[in-house]
Amino acid sequence: NQQPAEEAPNREKVYTETELNSLIGDVEKVMAEDLMRADEELQVSKQQMAVLVGQSEYWEFSYLNYFLVPNTKRFLFELSYAVSATASIFENNMILIQKIGVSERSELKAIRDAILQHSLAAENENRGLVLTDKGRRFLRFLGFESPGSSSVT
Repeated sequence: NQQPAEEAPNREKVYTETELNSLIGDVEKVMAEDLMRADEELQVSKQQMAVLVGQSEYWEFSYLNYFLVPNTKRFLFELSYAVSATASIFENNMILIQKIGVSERSELKAIRDAILQHSLAAENENRGLVLTDKGRRFLRFLGFESPGSSSVT
């Protein structure tokens, strides 16, 4: 009769303190390299995203330049220089209406709706308009420099 051979007990390697410190140092080095590589990849991704955002904004602004009628662009330009006034004063301001060439107040409402829909301006708590950063960038895209923040309240 053959007896089954006894399996050798499972013995774990015992490391010295020096070996453990060396292993810990190696793991920390690999982790630091991985972290540095991940940070570099993140920076590249951010740069690529910025390029894509710039390209998408270029195409969006090209579309808006084609889509928005000249009076809407004039309205945005005038809004960039506007002083604070209530929405009703703004809508009844005949000088401004004549300046941008609007023949009817309903057209002014359509212009207002269009720039709000495309986030070129925002409505404040008084139903007034404030030119957004996007609106300023669009004006720059068109070749106009807006004077900074402005609002028609």
